[in-house]
Amino acid sequence: IQSVFTTTQFADRTVDFQDYENLQGFEEKEVMAKRIQYFSEISKELNQKKKEATEQWSRDNGLPVGTRAELAKQGIPDEQLPPRNLGLDINEIGVIKVGGKIVKRTQFEMKKFEPYAMSVYSGPSPEKNVSSGAMLPMPNAEAREAGTIESSHILNGGDPFARGEVVTPGVLSALPDSNDVLEANEWNTIPDDVEGRRLAFARWLASPRNALVPRSIVNRIWNYHYGRGIVNTPNNFGAMGGKPTHPELLDYLATRFVKEGWSIKKLHRLIMSSETYRRSTKHPNPEQLAERDPHGESYAAFNPRRLSAEEIRDSMLYVSRELSETMGGLPAMPEINLDVALQPRQVMGSFAASYEPAPTPELRNRRSIYAKRIRGLRNPLMEVFNQPSLDESCEVRQSSTVTPQVFSLFNGEDSLNRSIATAIELLESTDSRREAVETLFQRAYGRAPDRKDLSLSLNHWKKMEKRHQRLEFEPKELPHEVTRSAIEEMTGDSFTFTERLFGYDDYERDPGLADVDAETRALADLCLVVFNSNEFLYVY
Repeated sequence: IQSVFTTTQFADRTVDFQDYENLQGFEEKEVMAKRIQYFSEISKELNQKKKEATEQWSRDNGLPVGTRAELAKQGIPDEQLPPRNLGLDINEIGVIKVGGKIVKRTQFEMKKFEPYAMSVYSGPSPEKNVSSGAMLPMPNAEAREAGTIESSHILNGGDPFARGEVVTPGVLSALPDSNDVLEANEWNTIPDDVEGRRLAFARWLASPRNALVPRSIVNRIWNYHYGRGIVNTPNNFGAMGGKPTHPELLDYLATRFVKEGWSIKKLHRLIMSSETYRRSTKHPNPEQLAERDPHGESYAAFNPRRLSAEEIRDSMLYVSRELSETMGGLPAMPEINLDVALQPRQVMGSFAASYEPAPTPELRNRRSIYAKRIRGLRNPLMEVFNQPSLDESCEVRQSSTVTPQVFSLFNGEDSLNRSIATAIELLESTDSRREAVETLFQRAYGRAPDRKDLSLSLNHWKKMEKRHQRLEFEPKELPHEVTRSAIEEMTGDSFTFTERLFGYDDYERDPGLADVDAETRALADLCLVVFNSNEFLYVY
């Protein structure tokens, strides 16, 4: 890719792909290429076997030598044609069908590695290029001059084919600067013509006179910090939405947000340095507070907020010093529970390829915002800590407390691997056990351990070391293939095939219990306790 796409022209902009390798994904592309080659070679071998059996059958029955399709073109009746899939057993028939679909699906997925420009076209409707699937090319100049501009209609009942009355572009008439209240040709009126619509709409959104957008942004950021918004329905500021508990505060923050150049960083700083955010979680008079504010809307005390699923994973990676700071690029493929990663998934009438994490820690341990999310394959650690489903919009994160969270965080591989990595790094970067514990507390809690914390931690470390000196662990073996069973759609017979997991061929494993000594394992136990503590999991 690097040699072909050094620079690519998109309209009047030049996109430089000199550093395209930094966007990651080349290892994943290599795995996909191996998968295509693997199933293509198997299919080629089986098709050759079928061809030879068909040719021999034709000779034995006095027919011209050829495939079933070739003989049919010569006018030979169906009852005289050779049987379908002659020479193959049920497993081989299934492998050809499944392998062919996997190859086509993988070839489509590989298009994501090509440097595409995500562009918007609003000219005359071009003829769709069916062969390019969902990726439509930008129409050329000749196509943009032909055809007609599509008219906009009210879609009755939301049905794209049930067109109602014709409407012109506009914005919400209840808000300032809408087309209904502006004079013609003002700078942010949405034009009727195609040209300039998006720019005019963007100017309207970012106008200082537009009160809706800054209020919505401010409310969402407030919601992230406090677990609830000033308006408790962030997706709905309409008549059916919630009423603001502190309308003057919402207006003040929105006004200041606009005056300070729409700076989200400054807004974060303002909220987190406020007296409200820095209040204690314990009110000096809890009985009076419960009487006057039964719903906890006064912010007289700070309600503890549990970290979101992504924050928990990223925080553990930060403490272990494994967090990769690489920004942008293709989606990251972090490790997930192996049983879940290898479970069969159906897609496009066939089996989806097994989930294979990125081969190096640097690629796996990126921030969770870059992690690839797949419908039908949830990361168990994320799911159990209320990461929203991909199937619906989520305006407010829920924060449930359920038993599986204990099993996932205390007994799960994710937290164990982070604990071992943290222990290894602490022993390498500190000169004493006391310093290691102090560094662990500083990273995880943002404070130094008090005398009791230090004593309990050192004693637990010592106790666990004596225990681990009597224990032995076997190295973890990674799978290199998985056997799938399926039903042949035409006959109903079951068959099996083997899927090769090429991603594990050059996989850099995280250090496990078998790879470290008793002292490191004992410190990892202490780190695991810290990762499971309320002080780590909650913002107080």
